[in-house]
Amino acid sequence: MRPVPSPFAHPNGVKPESKALVVAVSVLQLSLVIIVWLLAIVPAGLLALAMIAKAAIVAVAAKPGKGPRPTVAPRVSHPANDNS
Repeated sequence: MRPVPSPFAHPNGVKPESKALVVAVSVLQLSLVIIVWLLAIVPAGLLALAMIAKAAIVAVAAKPGKGPRPTVAPRVSHPANDNS
């Protein structure tokens, strides 16, 4: 009686890769993806934070002792209410 071939055996007899090697390469690939994402996201976040901080400092420096200026929409006259 012939032995049943293993479903994991390679047809041409080449030994399959070790599981530890596959895990190590996968971890390295995931680490590389994470590093690339961080290199792209962190500078953009720092730039946005710097712009917000600059706007806050300029607003405080515009009126010393008063804090940031509130933003008020400009008044728009309506033609129906024009009393001139």
